[in-house]
Order: sequence, then structure tokens, then C-alpha cells
Amino acid sequence: LLCASTVLPTHAENPLSYHHTLDTEVRMDGRTDREEKWQYRLRYYPTVNLTSDNSWSINGLVTTGDSFANTRNSFDGNSHNLYMRRLFVRKSYDGGKTEVGVLPTYKGRLSLTGLSYDGWIKGIRQVVKVDGDTAVEFVAGNLDDLDAANALDFPDEMNYFEFEYSSRVARRHHIELGLERMLSGNFTRAEYRYDLDNSHAATVEWVQRVDEAETKLTTGFIGQLPIAEYPV
Repeated sequence: LLCASTVLPTHAENPLSYHHTLDTEVRMDGRTDREEKWQYRLRYYPTVNLTSDNSWSINGLVTTGDSFANTRNSFDGNSHNLYMRRLFVRKSYDGGKTEVGVLPTYKGRLSLTGLSYDGWIKGIRQVVKVDGDTAVEFVAGNLDDLDAANALDFPDEMNYFEFEYSSRVARRHHIELGLERMLSGNFTRAEYRYDLDNSHAATVEWVQRVDEAETKLTTGFIGQLPIAEYPV
């Protein structure tokens, strides 16, 4: 596994400014029942700040891959896909933020059992900070076309809704409670996170599908572990 990350800042005169980040990865996928496959991934994040205080911005994501959860191309493949799969306007303020357009699937830290990190939702996200430790989030949008080539197409219907409450209940203890309607399914979600230190946390997440007897329980660890002086 070979990974590389590059940050390339570029600034114009105020009030407009532009910056971008390029993330690259090359990996070898080897299995006993098939030949080795070499793959690569590019993620390009452009941002245009429209005001001097950066409260208004236009944000995007251009990446390799051809689907909602796939962002890799094969070196020996016939297709070397590169698509813009996010493009949205963000308004940030002291009490939260508003995002409209083709949005990320997460508002900040990604849920363990949530949607793909590189996916998208066509719609609107509203985050309101109740206080320094508590926030509520509402998302309404479209989530049915998983082809990256169609990510910027105008949505036909609204079929994704999410309401989430998140709070730090003590210095190291956090909870999240959520309600989701995804396509034709209704879900409830609860997560508990314990901060082991400033950069590591242990989590437990429970997801219940309301309209069917389906339950998912996930435990996990978030953070980086140094192996031979390299963060993993």
C-alpha cells in the first residue's frame, strides 16, 4: 500500500480566494483466487471563498471511480474514470451552517455505519448549534442514482431525510441520536463515543430498521496508530 497526500494552496485577492487539496493513493489488491490488481485513486477538493471572512463558499469534489462507493480505477482497466461528484454552496455562521447542492454524506466526522465517505446527497443540510456541546442537523434530498457520471444531474424526487441530535454529555462522553428515511426504509440510530485522548476514541453504534426486524450493532476504534514511525 502506497499513499500520498498533497495540499496545494492558492490565494487570490480578497474577498475571493481559492484553495484546493489533492489526495492520491496507489494500492495492490492481491487475493489467492485471482491475479494481483493495481489500483489508483485521486481526490481533488476545490473551494472558492466568496467573502473575506470565508462565511460563503463554493465547494466540490472530483475523484476517480465510477460509483457511489467506488473511487478507484485499475491501471490495467479499459476505463479511467474521473467525475465531479459534489458541488455545493455553504453558508457558515456562529450558530451553524447551511449547505445546498450535491452534498457530502456527512457533516463532519463520519459515522461508522453511515453512507460511503465519497458518496453524495442532492439536497440541503442545516446544522444548528444549540450550544458549544450540542447540535442538531436536518438533511433532505435525493439518494437513488449511484452512478458517479450522474452525480450532478437534477434530482427527480426527495427520498432521503435525516434528523440527528449530537451532544457531549461529559468531558470524554458523546452521544448521537438519529432518525432516517432512506429510499423506502425507516431507521433509528444511536451512538456512544468515549474519547480515549485528544486523537483516539472508542465507539458503539446501534441501528434499527423500524419497518422491518433488522438490527445492526457496531463497535469500533477511531484514530491513528504509529507503525514503524508511520501513522496508520
